Amino acid sequence: RHNYVTPTSYLELLKTFKELIGREGKTLSTQKNRLLKGLETLRQTEVQVAELRANLERDQPLLIKRKDEIAILVEEIASETEAAEETKTGAVRDEEEETIKTDECTIMFQESEALLAQAKPLLDEALEALALLKPSQFGEVNTYKVYTSGVTMTLEGVCLLLGVRPVMKAINPQMPDKKEPDYTGPAKQQLLSNPNMLLDKMVNYDRENIPEKVIKSIAPLVKSEEFTPVKIRGASAACGAMCSWVHAMYKYHFVVKEVQPLRESLSVAKAELKIVKEKLDIAQAKLRAVEEKLAALNQNKENAEAEMNELESKVKSTEVKLVRASMLIEGLAGEKKNWNQTVQMLTEKEK
Repeated sequence: RHNYVTPTSYLELLKTFKELIGREGKTLSTQKNRLLKGLETLRQTEVQVAELRANLERDQPLLIKRKDEIAILVEEIASETEAAEETKTGAVRDEEEETIKTDECTIMFQESEALLAQAKPLLDEALEALALLKPSQFGEVNTYKVYTSGVTMTLEGVCLLLGVRPVMKAINPQMPDKKEPDYTGPAKQQLLSNPNMLLDKMVNYDRENIPEKVIKSIAPLVKSEEFTPVKIRGASAACGAMCSWVHAMYKYHFVVKEVQPLRESLSVAKAELKIVKEKLDIAQAKLRAVEEKLAALNQNKENAEAEMNELESKVKSTEVKLVRASMLIEGLAGEKKNWNQTVQMLTEKEK
C-alpha cells in the first residue's frame, strides 16, 4: 500500500515538529537556568566564605587583645580597690579622731563656761549697779569732807585695781614721821573728778588679766566684814556699786585662774583639732579621687566586657556560618563539576 504525503499533512508534520522542538528548547532552557542559578549560588557562597574567613582573621586577634586589656583592667581595679580600702580606713580613723577631739573641745568649753558662770551673777550685778549710777552721784562723793571707813576702803580698792598710786600721809599730827598710804586724795583728783571716765574704766576693765600683786593687795579689804556692798551702800550708793565691783573683780580673778588651765588645754586641743581636720580633708580628698578613678576603671571594664561579649558572639556566629558554608561547598564540589558539564552540554543542544 502506498502512503501519500499531501501538502496539508506535510504542513501539519512541520507544525508538530516545530512544537516539539519548542517544548524541548524550553525544557533545556529551564534545566540550564536552574543549573546556572545553582552555580551562582555556589559562587556567592564561596565569596561569603572568603569574607567570613577574612572577618574571622580580623576579629579573633581583636578578641584576644580585648581579653588581655580586660585582664589588665581587672588587675588595676584590684590594686585600686585595695588602695581605696586603705584610704577609706585612714579616713574613718581620722574621722574618729576628729570626733574625739571635737568632743574634748566641747567638754573643755562647757567646763570653762560652767566655772565662769559661777562668777557671772556677781559680775552682772556689779556691772548693772554701775550702769544705774549717774555721774552726779560720783560728784557727790567728791564733795565729802570726811569719809567714812567704808568709803575710804572702797576708794582704796578701786584705786588698787585701776593702778592709782596713793600719797604717803601722816595720820597722827603728833607723829609726822609715821606716814601711811592715802588713796582718798588721788581718788578725788584722778577718778571722782571725771565720773564718765571712771565708769568707762570700771566697765571695760581687763578682768581676765588682773595681776596677782593687785589681788593680794585688795584681799584684806574683800575679806573685811566692814567691806560689804550692803553696809557701804548706806553711806553712798556710788560707793556701794564700786564695792560690788571690787568684790566681783576679786572673785572673777580666781574663777579665771581656775579656768585658765582649761583654756590652755582647750587652745591646745583646738590646734590639734585643726591639724586633724586638715589631715581628714586631705584623706577625704584622696579617697574621693581614688573612688572616682575606681568608678572610671569599672566603667571601662564594663564597656570592654560588653564589647568583648559582642565580639565573641560575632566570632562564634562567624565560625558556625563558616563551618556550615564550608560543608555545603565541600558537599557540592562534585555536583559543581557535573553542573558545569551539563550546562555546556545543554548549551550545545540549544544550538
